[in-house]
Amino acid sequence: MQLTGMRIPDPDVQSITNTKALLGHLVRKPKAKKLAESLFANEVSELPNVQIVDRRYTPVDKEKEVGRWKVIERELTARGLPITGNGAGPKGAMVI
Repeated sequence: MQLTGMRIPDPDVQSITNTKALLGHLVRKPKAKKLAESLFANEVSELPNVQIVDRRYTPVDKEKEVGRWKVIERELTARGLPITGNGAGPKGAMVI
């Protein structure tokens, strides 16, 4: 579409027969809310024993919360080990 700057694939252009079908391709659906966003709006987030995070809660996050991560990080660097991940390169090849 030259006026809007939006691209419509050729197979879709061939299937468009009226303006309603064209409008259906041009109008985008709103992004779905993430679960964390909807829970923040809910009263569940106000409970004292509930913690809501907007990303994956990893073992590193657990260690940081307890306060051991600085010690673990220092020991890994002293031994020459990768701080996060398994040290594997592309396709599982070990990097030395």
